[in-house]
Amino acid sequence: MLSQLIIQNFAIIDFLELDFKPQMTAITGETGAGKSIAIDALGLVLGDRAEAAMVAHGCKRAEISASFDISKLQDVQTFLTEQEMDNDNECILRRTISAEGGSRAYINGRPVPLQVVKTLSEKLIDIHSQHQHQSLLRENTQRDLLDYYGQHQSLTQTIAAQYKHWHGLTQTMNKLKSSAKERASRIDFLQFQIDELLALAIQPNEWDALDQEQKKLANTETIQQVINESLDTLLNNETAVLSQLNHVSQQLTHISQYASDIAPISQMLDSGIININEVANDLRHQQTEDPFDSKHFDNIETRMASLLDIARKHRCEPGQLLETLEQLQKEIIPLLNAEENLDSLENEIKQAINAYQATAEKLSKSRQKTANRLNKACQKILKQLNMAQARLDIKIIPLEKNTFSQHGNEKISFQISTNPGSPPKPL
Repeated sequence: MLSQLIIQNFAIIDFLELDFKPQMTAITGETGAGKSIAIDALGLVLGDRAEAAMVAHGCKRAEISASFDISKLQDVQTFLTEQEMDNDNECILRRTISAEGGSRAYINGRPVPLQVVKTLSEKLIDIHSQHQHQSLLRENTQRDLLDYYGQHQSLTQTIAAQYKHWHGLTQTMNKLKSSAKERASRIDFLQFQIDELLALAIQPNEWDALDQEQKKLANTETIQQVINESLDTLLNNETAVLSQLNHVSQQLTHISQYASDIAPISQMLDSGIININEVANDLRHQQTEDPFDSKHFDNIETRMASLLDIARKHRCEPGQLLETLEQLQKEIIPLLNAEENLDSLENEIKQAINAYQATAEKLSKSRQKTANRLNKACQKILKQLNMAQARLDIKIIPLEKNTFSQHGNEKISFQISTNPGSPPKPL
């Protein structure tokens, strides 16, 4: 219910604050006192069209705010929750109008499009006047009244949830079907890339091993030359390093019996000689008398060229090809599963339709019975109003076949005939 209305700088009103009690409130006054202006201000805060001329003369802007107690309005609370707005059982609408012509709307302090305010205001208040349509004329209101009279809350909530479930599944299905061609094309392309990489049978760390082997083979002559020269220097020529070091070692060992502090130095040299001998042995193992294997070298370079070519296609380093293959395989799996998902979705949609139709049929039958009861109840009231010739006819109008709605399989139309012989027409 409306609990407070505050108007500032609107038309002839400088400031007005009205507090409303739960009971009936009557606003009275002589012509020109501003009663209709207050109603106009309420209409503006509920979403009516604003004009700069509405701002009081000499003021920069007008402001109207209306507070509503929504503790018993579950649909309003649900609406605010869907809009991610806090409510705390209160809804405050505010509208500002600039003297330059612009206007802004707010719900609980948050700026919102005017259409959101209009949608919400239909749930908050019903203004009855000779210039405005009453909510009873709206099909939605007529349906809600019939369902309220028939106590259909459980059925209407169930069918709304079932419709939402069906609609979500259908949207998912449509997206999958609309992208079927693109998906098939993508699958073909990915499968080609995967097959191409699998055909190469790439091994972990293969590129690094090939790179090292290629460099070694390409520089075989230089490597062997340096090894041979090193061995000659260490062992084979007249001034061989090891021969001279052995001579020095013998001399130091000889004099260490006269100078004990020479012994550690001699031991250090002996350790060095041992290490150099190990170096020489390792170099001998690196020596080869085999001729350069040009066929093996060509095979390595051919393999490296193949890996380089496909790496360029995928815009990656050759050493990253296995990682690229894994990524492609991950991408193709959900695309391949999409076909299975379509079959599964079709079954889910069939089940959702069956559940919806079962509830819709129950609701339709109950609405028809309720409409008959409400027709009779209204007919009694019409007689009491001395309108015995008038006739109310609540029509249950089925929707087209295979048309689904969150409100069921029919539209509700309140129709009335006020003159004998005249067919009932919509209110």
